[in-house]
Amino acid sequence: AAAGVARPASIAGSAGAGNASRTGGSYVGAPLPAPDAEGMPEVVGSRGAVRAPGAPAARFAFGSCSKHDHEQPMWGAVAASQPDVWIWLGDNVYVDEKALPGTQSFRWKGERAMREAYNAQLAEPGYARVLRRAEVIGTYDDHDYGLNNAGKEWEHKRLAARLTLDFLGEPRGSDRRARGARSGIYESYVYGEPGRRTRVVLLDTRFERDPLPPLSDVLGANGRIRTHADMLGEEQWRWLERTLAEGPRAELTILASSVPILPALSTFALGWAEIEGFHRFPASRQRLLRLLSSTNTTGVVMLGGDYHLALIDEWDARCTPLGYPLIDLVSSGLTHAADDTVPFWGAAPSYDLAAPNGVVHFGLAGVPFERDVFLEKNWGMVEVDWDAPGGARVHLSVRDVRGAAVLQRSVRLAELAPPAGFDARASWD
Repeated sequence: AAAGVARPASIAGSAGAGNASRTGGSYVGAPLPAPDAEGMPEVVGSRGAVRAPGAPAARFAFGSCSKHDHEQPMWGAVAASQPDVWIWLGDNVYVDEKALPGTQSFRWKGERAMREAYNAQLAEPGYARVLRRAEVIGTYDDHDYGLNNAGKEWEHKRLAARLTLDFLGEPRGSDRRARGARSGIYESYVYGEPGRRTRVVLLDTRFERDPLPPLSDVLGANGRIRTHADMLGEEQWRWLERTLAEGPRAELTILASSVPILPALSTFALGWAEIEGFHRFPASRQRLLRLLSSTNTTGVVMLGGDYHLALIDEWDARCTPLGYPLIDLVSSGLTHAADDTVPFWGAAPSYDLAAPNGVVHFGLAGVPFERDVFLEKNWGMVEVDWDAPGGARVHLSVRDVRGAAVLQRSVRLAELAPPAGFDARASWD
């Protein structure tokens, strides 16, 4: 902490002193906060229990949508699961509010409120338990970025980037801070030794994102599909290609986005026009898949948040240009979810009768799509077992407030690779 500034008692001693292994560079020592505006409360964050370079990590817990002024009962179960890494997927605090009740018109609460929100989250005793056990990394989404559904047009985006990195204990002068002032807070982390490496790639889906295209453009209702709207910005695209093509080779790549990459909820909730995701930016999603293919990236698992529910969405290998299945594990939210924030979308006459355990099975007539969706508060876990019989295996799960797995999927790492002789170029034709 800066001289004369006391660290909140609940996180004393939990700052991320030590070495960090990442493609953006290696940094030694406790993180220092960025300079604060005069008279504003300082945000002195923490990276938690930072792992040494090359240290293994097998348990990656994650979550999104956490209101700092709500009860946070989830942290006990998260800490008890003993994660090696905790990944924030955005809406880590809420710094906007509805300008008019019952509408989708939002307003920013201001810089002081943003700083106070982060300090309130850092002072949460349950979160402090996780900081003592796990390395903490993450990105933002719209409500901690400053404004609902905001993108590159947001006038306070550099402040949002800086305070998010303060909250995450990012060292002053790091490459990530430099990018955050220029093009976004995207980053890559590598865990484990060769042959057992996991790479976590954090995307920034806000800083350079084009304005949200009208849903009619995406669906082609106006006679064409808007293909030019971009999600990431050119500098982030170039960085991502370098990271995947030139960085240390990883057997498992966790591609973390604040909003889902695969269709997920959009497939059966197209009537909700405000929903976000890569499906609203089809050119960016296609470009991302092409990039994974051209860099020969295998073992990809996608993470997403934002939706206030949880599901495991999957594209069959026959439906992807990569020659192997794509899985998107969506988890949201930590303090509020669909069962207590919005009316259930007409899937059944009674939510309680349809889903006494919080899980609803969705299916659409005439559409080959079926998913189990968990509507209560939740968090997610990715576990890799390098020594599993038959080869390394990845376990994906959605957990409830008690830590019980309510949705799960297990896949051999070898299944997340194309078969011998697969021609990626032909798959695009």
